[in-house]
Amino acid sequence: MRADGRSTRAQAFSALRAYARAHNRRLSALARTFVDGTEPLNGLIVRR
Repeated sequence: MRADGRSTRAQAFSALRAYARAHNRRLSALARTFVDGTEPLNGLIVRR
């Protein structure tokens, strides 16, 4: 999630889940677009 790789798996999951809920998207579909890079996820924030 972060370019420097310092976010944990739990933080990454929470960020993707929150983004999916806020944008009315399925988490699995959102994760797929994140991994394959087909859609920019502007506003995706990992909180510590």
